Amino acid sequence: VEMIREDVLQAAGLQIHFYECGSLQEDSLLFVHGWSSSGRMWHETMRALSDEWRCLAPDLPGHGQSDKPPFAWYSVSNFAEAIGAWADRLGGLPRVAVGHSLGGAVVVELALRYPERIGRIVLVNPVVSGRVSYNLHALSGKVPRQTILDLGRRVWPRARAHLLRRAARGRAGARMKEYLQRNLQDLAQTTADSVLGSARAGDPSRFDRPYGRAHIARPGRGRDARHDRAPRGGTPSGAVRPASAARGARRGTSTDR
Repeated sequence: VEMIREDVLQAAGLQIHFYECGSLQEDSLLFVHGWSSSGRMWHETMRALSDEWRCLAPDLPGHGQSDKPPFAWYSVSNFAEAIGAWADRLGGLPRVAVGHSLGGAVVVELALRYPERIGRIVLVNPVVSGRVSYNLHALSGKVPRQTILDLGRRVWPRARAHLLRRAARGRAGARMKEYLQRNLQDLAQTTADSVLGSARAGDPSRFDRPYGRAHIARPGRGRDARHDRAPRGGTPSGAVRPASAARGARRGTSTDR
């Protein structure tokens, strides 16, 4: 079994933690997780592709073991800038990028910013269509946003401790228990600022540009640029089937589950 390596790099003024596996001699493949998750969600998929790719999965700022900026920092644009700067420290953005949920919006932003560098993208239930399952507008208004943020900062330390206790005693099948424990542990690594700020960043009404069909249609230039949209629906963090994501990465198309 391919061993997953860990490291930390300074980029865009932040410490960014990331996971890596595969040979340094192979082409690179970037994995970007979604809201309240971490790069750990991609471990199975990374192992499945490590014979063919050098697989890289950062913890987005505010998540996992990366730095946690304050609430106002979080936006798709800032996520993309941080990941782009981090990738430059590793030799440049990979030609293929995979994004789940909020990570899908970050991947699209990267592809639009650097069309000459990213040739293929894989979008796993990306937050780019304007359809989300919860109302994020309460985090946009100044008064309700501050109220929610103040409340979150007070209760989040206790909530994190509760999540970790639940993860430790979770009752489910072995595979689902693993997903549940990892998801709860990842959520417990966030802060009130990062979990609420990232949720606000995932509100399509706040995107710096409208990620409509026309924008997603040509994320890269040239004959090798490929695209597709993931079907409507939700995929829990960590529930992406490795074989399905691997097929998507090889084809440069999107996948659902």
